[in-house]
Amino acid sequence: MSEEMHKLESVGGRKVKHLLATCLCLGHLPVAPGTWGTLLGVLFFVVARLYCGAGETFVIGVLFLIVFWLNTQLTAWAEDYFTRRDPPPYVLDEIAGYLLTVFVLPLDHPLWVV
Repeated sequence: MSEEMHKLESVGGRKVKHLLATCLCLGHLPVAPGTWGTLLGVLFFVVARLYCGAGETFVIGVLFLIVFWLNTQLTAWAEDYFTRRDPPPYVLDEIAGYLLTVFVLPLDHPLWVV
Protein backbone atom coordinates (compact mmCIF):
# COMPACT_ATOMS: atom_id res chain seq x y z
CA MET A 1 0.00 0.00 0.00
CA SER A 2 1.36 3.44 -0.87
CA GLU A 3 2.22 6.06 1.74
CA GLU A 4 -0.71 8.22 0.57
CA MET A 5 -3.12 5.39 1.35
CA HIS A 6 -1.53 4.89 4.82
CA LYS A 7 -2.10 8.58 5.54
CA LEU A 8 -5.75 8.25 4.55
CA GLU A 9 -6.10 5.27 6.87
CA SER A 10 -4.75 7.26 9.81
CA VAL A 11 -7.10 10.24 9.25
CA GLY A 12 -10.39 8.41 9.33
CA GLY A 13 -9.45 7.07 5.94
CA ARG A 14 -11.51 3.92 6.27
CA LYS A 15 -14.61 5.99 5.47
CA VAL A 16 -12.84 7.75 2.60
CA LYS A 17 -11.65 4.43 1.18
CA HIS A 18 -15.12 2.98 1.56
CA LEU A 19 -16.67 5.91 -0.31
CA LEU A 20 -14.10 5.64 -3.10
CA ALA A 21 -14.30 1.86 -3.39
CA THR A 22 -18.10 1.86 -3.51
CA CYS A 23 -18.25 5.01 -5.68
CA LEU A 24 -20.11 7.09 -3.11
CA CYS A 25 -21.99 3.98 -1.91
CA LEU A 26 -23.46 3.14 -5.34
CA GLY A 27 -22.03 -0.31 -4.82
CA HIS A 28 -24.43 -0.82 -1.92
CA LEU A 29 -27.56 -0.45 -4.03
CA PRO A 30 -29.49 -3.71 -3.79
CA VAL A 31 -29.83 -4.51 -7.49
CA ALA A 32 -26.92 -4.67 -9.98
CA PRO A 33 -24.28 -2.65 -8.09
CA GLY A 34 -21.79 -2.98 -10.95
CA THR A 35 -24.25 -1.37 -13.32
CA TRP A 36 -24.61 1.61 -11.02
CA GLY A 37 -20.84 1.94 -10.87
CA THR A 38 -20.69 1.89 -14.66
CA LEU A 39 -23.33 4.63 -14.78
CA LEU A 40 -21.02 6.87 -12.76
CA GLY A 41 -18.41 6.27 -15.47
CA VAL A 42 -21.04 7.20 -18.07
CA LEU A 43 -21.72 10.42 -16.15
CA PHE A 44 -17.99 11.27 -16.19
CA PHE A 45 -17.93 10.63 -19.94
CA VAL A 46 -21.03 12.76 -20.64
CA VAL A 47 -19.65 15.66 -18.60
CA ALA A 48 -16.31 15.45 -20.43
CA ARG A 49 -18.12 15.26 -23.76
CA LEU A 50 -20.32 18.27 -23.02
CA TYR A 51 -17.74 20.56 -21.43
CA CYS A 52 -14.29 19.62 -22.72
CA GLY A 53 -14.69 19.99 -26.48
CA ALA A 54 -11.50 19.06 -28.30
CA GLY A 55 -9.85 18.03 -25.01
CA GLU A 56 -12.43 15.32 -24.32
CA THR A 57 -10.10 12.42 -25.14
CA PHE A 58 -7.36 13.86 -22.94
CA VAL A 59 -9.76 14.36 -20.02
CA ILE A 60 -11.15 10.82 -20.37
CA GLY A 61 -7.58 9.47 -20.46
CA VAL A 62 -6.63 11.38 -17.31
CA LEU A 63 -9.80 10.26 -15.53
CA PHE A 64 -9.04 6.67 -16.50
CA LEU A 65 -5.49 6.94 -15.13
CA ILE A 66 -6.78 8.38 -11.84
CA VAL A 67 -9.42 5.68 -11.44
CA PHE A 68 -6.91 2.99 -12.49
CA TRP A 69 -4.45 4.22 -9.87
CA LEU A 70 -7.19 4.26 -7.21
CA ASN A 71 -8.02 0.67 -8.18
CA THR A 72 -4.42 -0.42 -7.71
CA GLN A 73 -4.44 1.17 -4.25
CA LEU A 74 -7.84 -0.01 -3.04
CA THR A 75 -8.43 -3.50 -4.44
CA ALA A 76 -6.55 -5.41 -1.72
CA TRP A 77 -8.03 -3.18 0.98
CA ALA A 78 -11.56 -3.77 -0.34
CA GLU A 79 -11.08 -7.53 -0.38
CA ASP A 80 -9.96 -7.42 3.25
CA TYR A 81 -12.68 -4.97 4.27
CA PHE A 82 -15.54 -6.86 2.60
CA THR A 83 -13.94 -10.25 3.48
CA ARG A 84 -14.28 -11.74 0.02
CA ARG A 85 -12.63 -11.73 -3.37
CA ASP A 86 -14.20 -9.33 -5.94
CA PRO A 87 -16.80 -7.98 -3.51
CA PRO A 88 -20.02 -6.75 -5.18
CA PRO A 89 -19.95 -3.34 -3.44
CA TYR A 90 -16.51 -2.63 -4.93
CA VAL A 91 -17.48 -0.93 -8.19
CA LEU A 92 -14.50 1.35 -8.83
CA ASP A 93 -13.24 -1.18 -11.36
CA GLU A 94 -16.47 -0.78 -13.34
CA ILE A 95 -15.72 2.91 -13.84
CA ALA A 96 -12.18 2.12 -14.98
CA GLY A 97 -13.47 -0.42 -17.49
CA TYR A 98 -16.02 1.97 -18.95
CA LEU A 99 -13.56 4.88 -19.18
CA LEU A 100 -10.99 2.66 -20.90
CA THR A 101 -13.62 1.58 -23.42
CA VAL A 102 -14.70 5.11 -24.36
CA PHE A 103 -11.05 6.20 -24.44
CA VAL A 104 -9.99 3.45 -26.85
CA LEU A 105 -13.07 3.16 -29.10
CA PRO A 106 -14.19 6.23 -31.07
CA LEU A 107 -17.94 6.87 -30.87
CA ASP A 108 -18.42 6.04 -34.56
CA HIS A 109 -16.86 2.58 -34.16
CA PRO A 110 -19.18 -0.28 -35.26
CA LEU A 111 -18.72 -2.14 -31.95
CA TRP A 112 -20.87 0.48 -30.21
CA VAL A 113 -23.88 -1.05 -31.97
CA VAL A 114 -23.31 -4.27 -30.01
